Amino acid sequence: MKFIKISLGVLLIFFLAFSGVRALRLYQLKKEMEKRRPLKQILYERPMVVVIPSYNNSRYCIRNLRSVLEQNYHNFRILYIDDASTDDTAEKVKTFFAASSSKIPLTLILNETNRGALANLYNAIHSCRDDEIIVTLDGDDHLAHEEVLKRLNQIYSHEDIWMTYGNFLN
Repeated sequence: MKFIKISLGVLLIFFLAFSGVRALRLYQLKKEMEKRRPLKQILYERPMVVVIPSYNNSRYCIRNLRSVLEQNYHNFRILYIDDASTDDTAEKVKTFFAASSSKIPLTLILNETNRGALANLYNAIHSCRDDEIIVTLDGDDHLAHEEVLKRLNQIYSHEDIWMTYGNFLN
């Protein structure tokens, strides 16, 4: 068990360091690409999965889910992971899912014990199909506007883009 925790910790540190370097390079690449050509209108919607790991986010969970379901994009699914919250997050999400008339596939995973963010993300990523673009959204965050997934689809239409990371995508 200690080995697994250490391994997950090392993996997290590596991921964060790599992400920072990669984010800087992608920012520079984005600036270069904007000079060369504007983003084109993309007709094909790549499959995406919005992974939402959550712990005690009762205050934010509905806004979080609404921001995803209000996207002007159709080829995605939501994977919401409640990590054994001690508040009423799970009940709110269950009620929201039950009342939703959305055609977007909604999956709720209820952990019986708290596993931590990294373990949840690891399991979620390994449950996704190879062709899906994985969008992670913390349980206390929301998407800034209705075009976020459409914008990501445009960005991923370029063959030299394979990863994006950031706090805000305009």
